[in-house]
Amino acid sequence: MARRSSPSPRFSVSISGLQPTSAIILLAGIYYGAMYGGSTTSILMRIPGEAASVMTCIDGYAMARKGRAGPALAIAAIGSFIAGTVSVIGLMFLAPTLATFALGFGPPEYFCLLVCGLVVLSYMTGGSIVKNLAMICLGLMAGMIGIDQMSGYFRFSYGVTALGDGIGLVPVAVGLFGISDILATAGSQDIREVLKPRLRDLLPSREEFKDSIGPIGRGTVLGFLIGIIPGSAHIISTFVSYAMERRISKHPERFGKGAIEGVAGPESANNAASEGALVPLLALGVPTGPIPAVLLAALMVHGITPGPLVHQGAAGGLLGPDREHVCRQSGAAAPQPADGGHLRQFPAHSLPHPLPDHPAVLRGGRLCGQFEHDRRDHHERDGPFGIPVPEIGF
Repeated sequence: MARRSSPSPRFSVSISGLQPTSAIILLAGIYYGAMYGGSTTSILMRIPGEAASVMTCIDGYAMARKGRAGPALAIAAIGSFIAGTVSVIGLMFLAPTLATFALGFGPPEYFCLLVCGLVVLSYMTGGSIVKNLAMICLGLMAGMIGIDQMSGYFRFSYGVTALGDGIGLVPVAVGLFGISDILATAGSQDIREVLKPRLRDLLPSREEFKDSIGPIGRGTVLGFLIGIIPGSAHIISTFVSYAMERRISKHPERFGKGAIEGVAGPESANNAASEGALVPLLALGVPTGPIPAVLLAALMVHGITPGPLVHQGAAGGLLGPDREHVCRQSGAAAPQPADGGHLRQFPAHSLPHPLPDHPAVLRGGRLCGQFEHDRRDHHERDGPFGIPVPEIGF
């Protein structure tokens, strides 16, 4: 009987033949592009393309339903660019001090930080605190599933080997947001007209620009500070930023219904956190997560060992890529084909078999790609659960 091989990644990057500067530019572009690119599907289809884009689904998709997808995409791009650029400056000037402070965090500090964040989030989210705490407990229970990193024991797997890796955030979010939306709209017979907005309708208004300045600034500072802490900082920063913006807003009732602040804050926070994660990496050689660990390996391939002596000797060439991080931020502001501008250039008869324009069909195609990416079926299991949850106030 033939042995079944495990699924292998469909995309890989080879940097062995590149110069150190070029290799870091390439990896930085992929890193920052992933942080920003997830917002596109979150806004247009309510399906997070990346774990850090979960909070963008809430108000971004609500704006898209109102015909304001263009301004939401623009603010996400502008916020990502500003947060990334400002964070690079902070990376260059504050790296040694902030990295030393972050290394002082031990297990007790991490536990207190996470508990404090969850309690504050349940209070700031609004609505019933009891329901918010119930959902937090449910999330903590789901997060306990998998292999214990310290002892190696399986927790709550009940003999299912596939649960050894735990339950990923992206499959759960896609199931709750994407599958539930497909099931809820699959039986709808409503015929929706395709919007044909003018160019100026795709740009944020002056009022939206004004309302986004504060969230972008606060998200940048908050994301950068959270980013230096080991763990999934770019994900945590989006939740904290969204909760803070909703709490300090003069009109918190607009959140969840298309508030531009709910897009600007989280998108700025996750890009700033991705820069903050490089602070302990470059200053002390300590990666704070899987992606910084990959960057560390890439640097060591080229003979560069991040740490206190990174700017001396042969490693002095790393000063160049520090500046190149700023240049790569401009790629986040490039227009995306999904904004509708490029799609309108193709006539309807260009496809030999026109696809149905039902929302369920369009979202289903996106989910096929997501399933092919991670080869998991959590989406289908979580989908039906996501339909009644918003209706009962959780």
